[in-house]
Amino acid sequence: MANIGKPNIDATKLEVVIAGEIVILAADESPEYIQRLARYIDKKMLELSREKKVVSFNSFAKTLLISINIADDLFKEIDANEGIRLDLANIQAEHTKLRDEADMLRSASRVTNQKLDEQLNANSKLFKEVGTLKAQLSETEEQRNDISADYNALLQEHQSILTEIEGVRKANEGLLRNNQSLVAKLEELQKSNQALKDELTRANSEVESARLELDSYIDSFSANESNKQVFKFKKST
Repeated sequence: MANIGKPNIDATKLEVVIAGEIVILAADESPEYIQRLARYIDKKMLELSREKKVVSFNSFAKTLLISINIADDLFKEIDANEGIRLDLANIQAEHTKLRDEADMLRSASRVTNQKLDEQLNANSKLFKEVGTLKAQLSETEEQRNDISADYNALLQEHQSILTEIEGVRKANEGLLRNNQSLVAKLEELQKSNQALKDELTRANSEVESARLELDSYIDSFSANESNKQVFKFKKST
């Protein structure tokens, strides 16, 4: 409040009761504030009047005691405000610390968000690659099914060929047995042919011997009967 007792022309004027006396106060403050001050002074004077030791005090002494009480309240308020100020300073320091930590967290959050965006981009690429791999896997599965079908067909064909080979093998075994039988017969025929050749050679030898004997006999007749016609056997070829 300013200029109490010497108010401006536009100052607020208010009648208040202090210690049972009506007093007109003028100030540049609101009526509520002036009334609050009046009640405070009235309370202090009432507290002094209740103390027997100050009953005989004059107006100056009462005013002095009231001023001391007001100063005491002021100092206590100042001390309280100093504590509040220190608490506020601590709060402000804590606030500064928290603000710095918040700045660090925001910076870390930006880095984290950047890494998260990079991870999301990497994940997006991975998802695309996974989709491509799934498509390739599906195509590979179809190819595998086709290969499996071809393999089964080849397996059946292979089994059929094995069956044919087994039939041919059995047929070859039969032919081999027949061939062995024919070889045995051929050997017998060769032996028989050789025997016939030997017999023919012996017969030819005998025929040749007989022819020679006959020629000798004919020659003996030729010597005795030179006038007779002699017929000779030709040598057989």
